[in-house]
Amino acid sequence: MLINNLMLLRALPAAYLGRITLYRLELYMIGYSMCLLDLKKKNGISEGISYFDFRNALDRYVQAYYGVEIDRIGWPKIITEKCNTDLEAFNKFFEIFDQFLATQNLE
Repeated sequence: MLINNLMLLRALPAAYLGRITLYRLELYMIGYSMCLLDLKKKNGISEGISYFDFRNALDRYVQAYYGVEIDRIGWPKIITEKCNTDLEAFNKFFEIFDQFLATQNLE
């Protein structure tokens, strides 16, 4: 569900985030995932990947992509530091995200 939601967000990022930054994207993803987790608990649903499992996998992928090994810094900071603008970082995220999804079995 998170991945499908990100595909919708990708088409209209300003509608979901206001200002287009990876910081806001990550906060959106955390909020969406926490809400989904709460709904799953209330309805006894245990399927799907959690945001935190997803984030850990994405962190490792982005670190490998850029050849960095920084445990305490997540994908938003790594990508943002490698780009000149927030929009460039946002677009780079989805470029890396597409590659990441092609290597994962998340659904």
